[in-house]
Amino acid sequence: MRSTLPILLTLAVVVSMPASAVYNEPAEAAPLRDADYDNGVKAVKAENWPGAIDHLERAAKKYPRSADVQNLLGYANRNNGNLDRSFTHYHRALELDPEHRGAHEYIGEAWLMRGNAGKAREHLGELARLCDSACEEYRDLAHAITVFEESRNPR
Repeated sequence: MRSTLPILLTLAVVVSMPASAVYNEPAEAAPLRDADYDNGVKAVKAENWPGAIDHLERAAKKYPRSADVQNLLGYANRNNGNLDRSFTHYHRALELDPEHRGAHEYIGEAWLMRGNAGKAREHLGELARLCDSACEEYRDLAHAITVFEESRNPR
């Protein structure tokens, strides 16, 4: 009985803890067959930024832990001219999924719009770690940084 008492006490503590304290909840995947998400993606492809934001905000209410929805909201807001709001969504996407390659690329591009190549390079470094410099997100951000730096230092 003496040897089982510590086990029982440990179980009692673990069972009484909220689930989030026992493990980290994973981010949700992109919603499948959701009209708001699908229409948001279509609006992004059509460069209809206000429409994309409207649909994706509704999708975010249904899927608050979707890094993909947050990333697209950041992208749509950035392209709609609201850089501050885009950072909010990119940070949320990376909070939900620190390895979200699209969010690293897009927040890096947003940092370039703010004139901060150093922050963009930090996200390029994360992409190098995640995909060994071989993924499209890495190549796109690396190219954007090169173009940005060349525009600042014309030959």
